[in-house]
Amino acid sequence: MSRARFGHGWIKSDRTAEPHLNLLHRARAKRALPPLSAPDLTHFRGHPLEQGQVGACWAFALTRAVQLWLAANEAQPDVEISERFAYYVGRREEFAGKDPATLPPLEDTGTDPIIGMEGVQHVGIVEASECPYVDSVEVNNEQPSLTTFVDAYDFRDLAWAQVFEPGTARADAVAELLRERIPVIFGCMVDVAFEDNLGQRITAIDPVRILGGHMIAVLAVLDADVIAALGLAHAKPGDILFDNWWGQSWGANGLGIMSPECFGGQFVDDVLSLTAVPLGRRVGE
Repeated sequence: MSRARFGHGWIKSDRTAEPHLNLLHRARAKRALPPLSAPDLTHFRGHPLEQGQVGACWAFALTRAVQLWLAANEAQPDVEISERFAYYVGRREEFAGKDPATLPPLEDTGTDPIIGMEGVQHVGIVEASECPYVDSVEVNNEQPSLTTFVDAYDFRDLAWAQVFEPGTARADAVAELLRERIPVIFGCMVDVAFEDNLGQRITAIDPVRILGGHMIAVLAVLDADVIAALGLAHAKPGDILFDNWWGQSWGANGLGIMSPECFGGQFVDDVLSLTAVPLGRRVGE
């Protein structure tokens, strides 16, 4: 595939979020559902996603995490969230409070995920049918209708926290979160081999061949049973299984596998756990 085809939609955040264990403790205090027996959310995966050429990966990762949370916590599991709406409001959040006359046009150059999520907090989210994603920078730069903003679901209670553990301890921390039905997303500097991946296990990112940043949703920290159930011939226990859906270049299932050493290394950052809220109140209500 052409290496110039895809935009890279994640840039490392310059902000910090509370440690993930605080979020985990809050989830445990609710005691709404028992922990999952295995550290994975694969069986809550839902419909396939397709990013295409636009650098909207952070918005895809966020909406996937929201949908995973809704399904895993038995709340509206079939609702599809608009990646386009999240992508738009997240980028505009960078210019909040500034004189509109001084604002540059939206650019497809990457987004700080925490700034993006703050935009979603402030504005809300909408269903995909109300603001469908289009594989076009020009279309996705268009402001959604005012009615769409009014009809958005109030998402002020969206919460996120950062996973700080280094090395293989990072995968262990993520496994603990997934057992508690808390989705995780992460940013990764990708290289040529990453973009050309067709199912190979990723064990390293080549610093000489870096192409840009990408953000992804975690589906599982693999154990032997999940590996066997999914038929992942190249995977090993402890590997990170993630949901890519990047331009269909990764085959029919869009799954990626990364070793815990690579996941805990210097080219992976902004490892964020998220909790959402059931969709109910609208912004305009």
